[in-house]
Amino acid sequence: MVLHLENQPVAFALPVVEVCPTGALVDKKPFTAVPCQTACPVGIDVPRYVHLIAEGKFDESYAVVRERLSLPSVCGYICLAFCEGECRRGEVNEPVGIRALKRFVSENHSNLWKKNLKRPKATGKKVAILGSGPAGLTVGYYLTRKGHEVTIFEQAPLPGGMLRQAISRKRLPKKALEEDIEEILQAGVKLKLNSPQMRIGELFDGKFDGVLLATGSTFVGPSALWLKEEGVELTSWGSIRVNQETLATSREGVFAGGDVLLGGISEDFIGSIGGDKRDFFTLLVDRLAVYRGDSSRSAIRAIASGRKAAEAIDKYLGGDGGITEALLPPEEPKHWLGREEGFADLKRLSAAYRPPTPQYAGLSRAEPLLSLELAMAEGRRCLRCDPPRLLFSKLVLAPREELWAEFTEENISQVPEVEGVYQLLDKEKNIIYIKGEMNLCRELGEQLEVQKKACYFMYQEEPMYTKRESELLQQYIAQHGQMPEGNRELEDLF
Repeated sequence: MVLHLENQPVAFALPVVEVCPTGALVDKKPFTAVPCQTACPVGIDVPRYVHLIAEGKFDESYAVVRERLSLPSVCGYICLAFCEGECRRGEVNEPVGIRALKRFVSENHSNLWKKNLKRPKATGKKVAILGSGPAGLTVGYYLTRKGHEVTIFEQAPLPGGMLRQAISRKRLPKKALEEDIEEILQAGVKLKLNSPQMRIGELFDGKFDGVLLATGSTFVGPSALWLKEEGVELTSWGSIRVNQETLATSREGVFAGGDVLLGGISEDFIGSIGGDKRDFFTLLVDRLAVYRGDSSRSAIRAIASGRKAAEAIDKYLGGDGGITEALLPPEEPKHWLGREEGFADLKRLSAAYRPPTPQYAGLSRAEPLLSLELAMAEGRRCLRCDPPRLLFSKLVLAPREELWAEFTEENISQVPEVEGVYQLLDKEKNIIYIKGEMNLCRELGEQLEVQKKACYFMYQEEPMYTKRESELLQQYIAQHGQMPEGNRELEDLF
């Protein structure tokens, strides 16, 4: 059964699927987790912070964002919103403006989230991070929150990496970037700017217990060649070879995260494309931009890489690897969502959604900031795929008698020799042939010899078998847009 959401005045059309007593309502795709949250590279509880905005609880909403995101202001501007691409509201009209809502709470909160920060217990372990881009800053923040002493070494005069160097200030204002960096420094991360290139051996000699390489990726691969001399293996792309689960390099105690894992234009890279007849610039775009993208495309992925590296380094240093902090006590879920006329017609109030595409740093302006009223209204557009739906126990339906039987000689022998219509199904139980005949048993026996893909069959006795055959074919076409595989020669008649 298809539930047409555009006709629903309620905000709980999807939870209804979970409790339909007949089992007639089902999801088009299996529902096991909230799509927007699973699409987020860092796993932010998107529905929770969106709902809190709808209720006017902006401080609480920002706390939820901070639980898993180290650079919320930055991502409020330039995240490519993979979550919006999976938002089920988009199947009704347009997805919820999740990124715009993140930016709204990043600029409308009072630091309530800090009240639930626990003072970390010092471990006595020291970590050196090379590079202050999104990955390096993320690792520095979370390892400091775990009680480790972290120092970031940055060759540039200002921190931020490609976020500062490659993104237009029209897209990412300086204020937003510096606010996020300041929070990280206030957490206790030490920052050394204008730092010369540090040798890994020197860092370990300087009593550091672990090292993270987060120097980013440029178009100049040889800058990473010095790592070979330090015992760090590289790939033919000029990227650092790591364990994909832990981001550990070939050298003990050395990890890598962010765009440095994506490489640059090394001699090996040039050699690998020597036989390709396309021009070098096209190859550059295809082989680097598509798989890496610019900083705006990779910022959230670099942050996710940083979280992964922080977990692994903490475990390496003797910790439990748990870096997510509960900054907002759980609230009692609401089982009553109420009724709102015209709910399905609510239009998106933020800028139109654009699917993520590989791109270099562009010059387009950031979208306007939502007002308080518009932010709350946008939050109310959420379809509530999360609790209460996930709180409902799935109904246990009575066993359904199968309508089909295995397509075997023994089962066919049980079919009466009467007029009727039969349907043949493949091993996935998809209908592949529909036919009406005067003698069902005889006809099915003949089809057993020729229909090699058929694994199951079902039939019904019907004196007006030609009429019933036509009805079944028309029903199939209405549902699938074409004839069953075995009836395609009849398409011109329908």
